[in-house]
Amino acid sequence: KAQAVAARNYALKKMSTQASRSYDVVDTPTDQVFKGYNASQTRVIQAVQETAGLALYSGSALASCYYTASNGGQTEATKNAWGNSLSYSVVKDDPYDLGNTSAKKTTARIAKDANDLHPSLEGALLEGVRDVLALRGDRVPSCTPKEDFHYACELIELIRKNAEKFDCRNIHTIAGTAPEAMEGLPKMDVIIIGGSSGNMHEILDRCEALLAPGGRIILTAVTVETTGEVVKEFADRPFELEGFEMQINRLRKLGRYHLYDPMSPIFIFTAIKH
Repeated sequence: KAQAVAARNYALKKMSTQASRSYDVVDTPTDQVFKGYNASQTRVIQAVQETAGLALYSGSALASCYYTASNGGQTEATKNAWGNSLSYSVVKDDPYDLGNTSAKKTTARIAKDANDLHPSLEGALLEGVRDVLALRGDRVPSCTPKEDFHYACELIELIRKNAEKFDCRNIHTIAGTAPEAMEGLPKMDVIIIGGSSGNMHEILDRCEALLAPGGRIILTAVTVETTGEVVKEFADRPFELEGFEMQINRLRKLGRYHLYDPMSPIFIFTAIKH
């Protein structure tokens, strides 16, 4: 029945987006292999009839439902596959596919430092690490893929070491890309955003849903573009926005004088939910 509802949703979405064509779907993998009515598939017909009129929605919009005969034990997010981010399409383990005795299973060992990999596999792996971890915020990477991979791993390890050093036992690190990695998080009082990787609108949507009235979002920005984006984003949201700029100078000796060398300013915004 779940499959019947998912297939119905897929067809309805196609009908709404391809109204100008003489057909809605095709019978190839391009459209989930829709093959039409087959009287011999009695269980399929029963599932369709018993779920008649049922469809899945995300808010007021039809949900985009994608499915596959086998996923290798883990679902894929639409953002990773096609670039369009859906809040309900996330990467997660699928124990049912792992438990499928007819599914083909293979095991591979990949070194943590990504050494000795075929160049094409190494490139795909490291690209995935950058996308999934999203640890650089808005900063443009200035290192090679392998160095970027190591940098991401080092940052996660640094968080762990700092938590251990300062005896912070209530820190839980989630490696993932926002807003997808925010799925399933509990309600929060304060959310701090240090980078958005171009997903600020979607991240703020999720933050707004996670915060109760009086909750705060704290954002930092180091570029004019990000500062403008923050102000624009909160123009129509139920938040009171305030911000200030911080400038730090570093003392530097120059001959018999001491100069203050200015470091890059940082803008800090606080948004309190009404």
